[in-house]
This record gives sequence, structure tokens and C-alpha cells, in this order.
Amino acid sequence: MLKRVCLIFMLGIICILAALIYKPEKLSKVVSDGSYDNRKGLAVTDSALDISGGSLKCSYEIIKNALVTDISEDDKEIVVFKDGSYTKYNVAPEMTGEKETREKLPFVSDVYLQNDTVKSCDIKNNSITDKITAVSKKTVHTAKNGSFTISDQAGIYDISNGIRAAKTNEIPLGYEVTDIILGDDSAVCAFVIKSDIKPDIIRVAIKTSGYRDYYHKKVTVGSDKGMIISFNGQSSELSQDDSVTYDMNNIADYGGRITISPANGGSLAIKSIKRGYGTPVYNGSLEISSREKGLIIINEVTMNEYLYSVVPSEMPSDYPAEALKAQAVCARSYAYIHVKSGNLSKLGAHVDDSTSYQVYNNTHRTKAACMAVDATSGQVLTYDGQVVPAYYYSTSCGMTANGGEVWLGMKNVPYLKSKIQTMAKDTGHSPEKMKEEKEFKKFLKSDTVTYDSSYGWYRWNVLLTGDQIKESILKSLKKRCKENPSLIKVKQNDGSYREGTISDIGNIENIRVNKRKEGGIVTSIIIKGDKRTIKVDSEYNIRLLLSPLYAKVNRKDNTVIDGMSLLPSAFFTIARKCEDGNISFYIEGGGYGHGVGMSQNGAGNMAACGLDYISILKHYFDGCDIRE
Repeated sequence: MLKRVCLIFMLGIICILAALIYKPEKLSKVVSDGSYDNRKGLAVTDSALDISGGSLKCSYEIIKNALVTDISEDDKEIVVFKDGSYTKYNVAPEMTGEKETREKLPFVSDVYLQNDTVKSCDIKNNSITDKITAVSKKTVHTAKNGSFTISDQAGIYDISNGIRAAKTNEIPLGYEVTDIILGDDSAVCAFVIKSDIKPDIIRVAIKTSGYRDYYHKKVTVGSDKGMIISFNGQSSELSQDDSVTYDMNNIADYGGRITISPANGGSLAIKSIKRGYGTPVYNGSLEISSREKGLIIINEVTMNEYLYSVVPSEMPSDYPAEALKAQAVCARSYAYIHVKSGNLSKLGAHVDDSTSYQVYNNTHRTKAACMAVDATSGQVLTYDGQVVPAYYYSTSCGMTANGGEVWLGMKNVPYLKSKIQTMAKDTGHSPEKMKEEKEFKKFLKSDTVTYDSSYGWYRWNVLLTGDQIKESILKSLKKRCKENPSLIKVKQNDGSYREGTISDIGNIENIRVNKRKEGGIVTSIIIKGDKRTIKVDSEYNIRLLLSPLYAKVNRKDNTVIDGMSLLPSAFFTIARKCEDGNISFYIEGGGYGHGVGMSQNGAGNMAACGLDYISILKHYFDGCDIRE
């Protein structure tokens, strides 16, 4: 009995001590937006003690880094937004509200609860606003204040239009619209996104020569009119005759991050990399930072400056002006989407300069391209008021594809419909008919005139031996199985197909189309080897595994292309041939690229026929509008 009494007494002392410890700033009402990036749950401390023969219970809950949004007039209730919903809490009578506190709303605070009643709040008053240059789950980099560690329980709140929980990749890069809230340990405990952005700048990750990698061993920069080097709040100016070289060793002397800006209205040349025209030259600034794998280069430029170098890299500048304008609107819309996507936020970029996004600065900017960008300045493609990714590609086969039939996870959307690329009526061909093997073969052989029919890639063919296909498959199969096993499945003894990582299926015995969609695009094939039979899904996988890497592709204009790492398109037919016991496959197809959205060559021909860029865009993107 005595032991039980002593235990109860000791537990009572523990509860009293806990109450004494937790006495942060008092408030009458707190609203917490408790949504945290990548959280496994709220930071909660609960203690509940139950002793047989008697009971003593203490219950505490701490909502870490909550967003307080409102306080009732009578100081008796607060509203807490957590896990995507608002929760209202009563406030302990001893807490008192202050006018100054109300004026801070919304604010970040730790909220201390006892039995679902707010006992106290610890307001996070240490806040900075700075341009965020890179962010990951663990670290945020800023332009003026350096780098900060991010707390595991950090909250991310978007209050630009109401209040909602946000994710790390939604934190705007390159814009001073986010408050960074620091805790007592100087780690970031919350981000508050205060306003939306209209993308007028873009951050481009510059890849190495040949677009092989993001990580550079060294970077050499020069300028035609001098440059300004900035680091850790310091700066120095170099003359036009000077250049600088950084590697992993000497950049450490600058805190691991420097910014180079052109002086006197000049530009910057990165002499350590090569592009199509030689040494690339950049406007805007260059940020160079060290990472574990090497140096990252970010080119920050205005949106128009970016497009001046994208448009001529993506479309020949001798195309009609209206086609170049259509290209400019597509490129700007695509860029807008990626400025907000956060796909490269770890690198500190919105996009890179390769075909993974839009080719940037691979050719000299031209007067025609710049005029097209200026003539459409600020214009983007929208559907139902929202900016859409305006996909484009080189050449159609005379049909376009539904977007949802090409890329994994993308649903069919109304503005990306399969359609025949001609204004003529009653051609006898329609996208729906192209799902049938016979009808698509008939279309490939027809003399139907479409917007793309005068271009070399409109029709093509290639003869692949079994050994050539085998080599292509061996080169990529294992990696593709690992990256997405659901798209490459192995045939089982019962005839079903199941996931399985494999590297070799043996000698190729047969290949057949398993699924063809509207417009004629192939989305599934069966490849039979003497060891295994596999089912290959997705446009990209099909083009990769059937690549003519070791063969020559014959185009409509009688030109021959060799060494291609991808089949020109997934709009094709395939026929097995066997001569003297040697198996080969004859592939006939049309178009170049994924086939979704705007055909660039089709747009060129439409412009040549007198259509303006708005008509061109509305043809390729059903129901879309153009707005600034």
C-alpha cells in the first residue's frame, strides 16, 4: 500500500513539473494549420497514467509549428487547421488575448493542449523573407541569408488564396514571396507562402557538354563587358579580359556558392561547356554551387530572355512568323507550368536546358524568334482558366494522339484529342478507325494530304534484324524494368503476364502490336524471345526497345538517318520476315516525336497557308484560350 501511495505521489510531482515547464507566450485563441511536408503525424506528447486501486491521469498534446489563423472575440476559442481540415479548440480561462497578437494573424506557433483545451502558445517570431534559391526536405538555400536546416516537423502553409497545406516542391524558387520561420534552434520550423506568382523569371539548370549530367567538375566563366562576383554579402568586379574558374576545392573558399552577373549590359560565356554553336553565352545571372557530386550551374533570366533562346532551339527561325508565335506561346505555357511544379527544386531550378524540358540556348538567338516572343509577350494557353502544358513535337503522321494514351498517369484531357491533321472533309480516315490494324496500314499507304505530308519524317521505314533488336533490348531492358516494372511484364506458364526484372529474353522470334489507340499510336507490344516473352507498354519503352541504334532509317525525302536511340515515333506497323533462316522486322511508320499537342512542322505549314498563330493553337488544343 505504501509503495502505491509513493508511486502516486511521484507521478503527481511529474505532472506538476511538466505544467511548470510548458509556459510559453500566452494567448486567448490560436488557429493552427498543422500540415507538414512529408510528415508521418503531428508531434504529439501524450502521457496517460492509470494505476489500479486509484488513478492519476495527465494528458498533454503539442501541435508543433501550427499556423494560427483566428482568435474569437471573447478569447474562448481558437481554430486549428491540421491534416487538411480546421479544428476549433476551447481556450483555458487563464489565457488572455492581446490586440497586438490578433494583428499578427496568421502566425506560426506551437500550441499546447491539455485535455483538448489550449493552455498556452509559443509564437515563432523569428522570420525572414528572402529569395529561395534551392529547397529540399532537409535544407533551404537563400540568396542573402545563406542556408538553413529544415526541422523534421516543419509546416508549409500557402496563404496566397485562402489557407492550405503545401508541399516542399510548391515553395516558389527565385521569388521573395515566402516567409521563412525559424525556431529557437535556428532551424526552419515553417514556410508561409504569402502570395502567388506570375512567372516572369525562370531558373535553368545548365547541363554539361552533350547534356549528359547536372554536375560539373569545373566551371569557367568569362564576359564580353566584365562581370560582378557576389558571395556571402560581398562582391567584386572583373574586367572584360578576365575569366574565372571554379572547382570543388576553390569554391569552398566562397562558402560553396557564388553568383556571377554581367557588368555594363554584357553577357556571360561558360567556356567549360559546348553547345551546338560552340561556347554558349547567357544573359541574366549564373549561380554556381557545390554539391556532393559536383558543381551545379543555374542561369536565372527573365521569361522572355529564356524564350529568346528556346524558340530558335526548338523551331527553325526561317519558319513563318505565325508558326514562331505559336511556338513561343507553347514554350511559355510549358515554362509557366514548370516554374510552379518544383520538379527540380533540389537543384534550385525550374527546368533544365535539355530535351527533358525545352532545349535552351543550343543555337544563337535570332531576330525572327525574338520578334515572335515579344509579339506574344505574357501570353499563355489556358483551359477553364488554368494554364496548361502546351506539348509539342516535330512531325505528325497525319494524326495526333490523345495525351492520356502516351504518358503514364496522365488522364485523357479535352484539349489533347486525337485528330486528323487536315481541314479537308470526308477523307475516309478518322482517329477512331486508326485503332484497327488494317485501317492504320491503309492510312500509312494513302495519298491523303495533311499539314505534315511535305516533310521528311512524315513517312519512314527501317529494317531491323533480330540481332539488332536483341542488342537494343539488352542495352535498356533491365534498367527499364527496374524504373517501372508495371510497364514491362513477363509471360507466365498460365499465359498471364507479371512483373519481373529481367535483362535478356534471348533471340527474338516475333514482335507484334498488342494494343493500338486512336490516331494509330502503338501503346503495347509483345516481344517473343526463345528464353522469355515480354509485354512492353508505354510509347517511350516501345520506341526505346525497338530503337534503330544499329540500323538506318529511311525517310520520305530519301534521306537516311542512322544511330537513332529511339524509334522516330510509336505510329507504326511491324512485319516479320524470314529469309534463309534469318529473322528480321520491317517497320513502317510516320511522324517524329510523341504525337501529343502541336506538330511543329504542321504549324509551319498551316502558317504558310495563311493561318495566324491563334488559329493554329486552337486547332491543336481543343477548347483552349490564349490570355496574358
